[in-house]
Amino acid sequence: MHSIRWAAACALAATLAACASSTTTSTVTTQPSVTTWAKEASGGLLVAEKGSVVDPACANQRVDYEVQPLEIGHQIPAILIVKSGSSCLGKAGQASEVFVKAGGRWTSQFKSGGDVRLLPTRTAGVRDLGVDAGSSCTSEWHWQGSAYEISKRCP
Repeated sequence: MHSIRWAAACALAATLAACASSTTTSTVTTQPSVTTWAKEASGGLLVAEKGSVVDPACANQRVDYEVQPLEIGHQIPAILIVKSGSSCLGKAGQASEVFVKAGGRWTSQFKSGGDVRLLPTRTAGVRDLGVDAGSSCTSEWHWQGSAYEISKRCP
């Protein structure tokens, strides 16, 4: 009986050793999370997809924030950061900022007091963005190869 246990233990050890020394590599790639993008784009200020933070850009007032990924196309990482809940954010009490990662760094594309949304149209294969500022007009931002530029302003 003792020799059967010993043989089983040796077989298990050999199997485990073979698995540990296997040279196959995983082809699974992990996408960075929105939380990681928020930390990178904000210089470490925003540490979650949603929360509250003392914002130096807002006279050190506490602001609520939410970070949303933007599917703009061409596998270009993009996020929308919406801050709210402070008088420093203008009449609407809300400020939106679009960031795009290009060349390994996050760059602010534009800030707005209105709601930012993806438009159904594309420029250079990348989704156009619209900003609704509370009127019947929507400002439009079009991709120009490395950054967004405004193409339609609202009064």
